[in-house]
Amino acid sequence: MPTHQKPHHGKVAYTPRDVRKSRDSSRTSSSVGSSRKSWPVDSYVPYYPPRPRAQEFKHRQSMENKRRSRWSDAVDVAESDKEEGEWSSREELSTRSSSSGGSMSVSTTQRSRSSSIEIDDYIDSLYENVHSQDRLSKVMDKPRVIADIHRREYHWGKASARQFNMELPYVMDMLRYMYERYDTVSCYSLGMLEEGAIIYYLEPFVIGLDQAHGGRGTAKVGGRDCTARVHLKGRFGIVLGTYGQHVKVLESATFKGQGLGKVKHQRLWHEYVGIHATGGYTSNPSPNKALEIGFSCCALDPESSIHLAPSKISLSNQILIAGNITSDSLARLRTMVKRMWYL
Repeated sequence: MPTHQKPHHGKVAYTPRDVRKSRDSSRTSSSVGSSRKSWPVDSYVPYYPPRPRAQEFKHRQSMENKRRSRWSDAVDVAESDKEEGEWSSREELSTRSSSSGGSMSVSTTQRSRSSSIEIDDYIDSLYENVHSQDRLSKVMDKPRVIADIHRREYHWGKASARQFNMELPYVMDMLRYMYERYDTVSCYSLGMLEEGAIIYYLEPFVIGLDQAHGGRGTAKVGGRDCTARVHLKGRFGIVLGTYGQHVKVLESATFKGQGLGKVKHQRLWHEYVGIHATGGYTSNPSPNKALEIGFSCCALDPESSIHLAPSKISLSNQILIAGNITSDSLARLRTMVKRMWYL
């Protein structure tokens, strides 16, 4: 797809602050056009052509009005319906912080997350040049997502994005996609997730005494009575089902880039399945037919293996949506899991 297509009417480009200043100072369209960079185009990565700047602020104001409307229409969630690790109000956060002697400044955090300056700073960190914002995903109109809009403040802004390693190119691709299609950093409602979705999330796990140090992201946790080494890493996975407070997910692993065949014994290969882009390939030695990617906003490692052992995560794992597998692959995946655990 050529990168010089004409902009679509009705969609608006977001112009970073430094580009806007350059444009205002030069007052010429030629200088701005010459400074634009071409975005790399992939067969399964979405390309959004730039939109006219004239409608930028009108579009952003319309988006903000929609968010406020969702806020006003959202229903109060009962205490029993709260997700793991989630607090319902600033007052509760303030009470817990003050009672524990903490120094958390909740009001300052909330103001910074909702301010237009902070939002501009975050969006500027995503894009090096002019880029466009596509229409929001249709899942944003689900009643469950609208009812959970009050959670968005805990999943938006730089503080939320810094939980991820933003030095990784594929992480930045997912953060851009989350902003363009879901207007957030990470998922704030389980209603945003659909079966077969390819997701990326943070997973902490304990490192045994016989295991090597995990490097960056590893720390000792606990207190006087007990201590353990815990490692935090970002992991891809595939959504197998969503429930009231958690998601059933199948984890993806590359075994530090070495692949399944070099790390796991052959007797364990049937517990995994490979995954590849449509028309692509995988070197996975699993006897199971590899899954096909229907769409992905970032490149996935060809050594990836999906473990056919479901686990659960919640919104506290800070979930990013990366794409999905094909419907045929999802049906085969369900069959493989049932055959593995229910026969």
